[in-house]
Amino acid sequence: MSWAYATLSVVDVPLIASLAAAALRNLREWTSQGLANFAWACSSLELMDTPLFDAIAASAIAKIRDFCPQEIMNTAWAFSTLGVFNQPLLYALSEQAVAWIREFNPHDLSGLAWSFSVLGFRDLPLLTAISAAAIATIKDFRPQDLANTAWSFANLGFCDERLLATSLLMIVT
Repeated sequence: MSWAYATLSVVDVPLIASLAAAALRNLREWTSQGLANFAWACSSLELMDTPLFDAIAASAIAKIRDFCPQEIMNTAWAFSTLGVFNQPLLYALSEQAVAWIREFNPHDLSGLAWSFSVLGFRDLPLLTAISAAAIATIKDFRPQDLANTAWSFANLGFCDERLLATSLLMIVT
C-alpha cells in the first residue's frame, strides 16, 4: 500500500504513519523486496522516522543475501535520500552489490554510486566494482547516468582513469 501511495505521490500522513507503526511489529517477516519497496516508499513520501529506518536496516541486514540489484539500489537510495547514515547497512549493501555487480543495469549502477556518494560513504571495493561494471556497459549509459556516476566518483575522491577515458569516448562519439 505504501508503494502505491508513493508511486502516485499521494501523501496521507496519518495513513503512512499507521502503516509504519504496523510495519514495526513484523518487519523481520518481510521479504527483501518488501523491505526495499517500503524503504523506497517512505523515502519518496519524505517520512523520516528514525526507529522505523533502524528497524528496516536491521531486517535488511538479516536478509541481505536475498537482495537483488534493484533492491540493493532502492534501499541505498531510500536511506541516502533521507540522509540516514546506517554504517552496518551500508557495508552489507556494498558487499551484496559487489557480489551482484554484473547484474546491475547502468541506471542502478549510477543510482548506487550516487546513493553512497550522497552519504559520503567511500567503499573502495564497491567503487572499483561499479567502475568495472560501468566500463563494460558504458554504451548503455544515458547521459544523466554518466553524469551522476562521474559526480559521485568525484564527490568521493575516487578516480579511475580507465572509466574517465571510456566516458570521454562515449561523450565525443
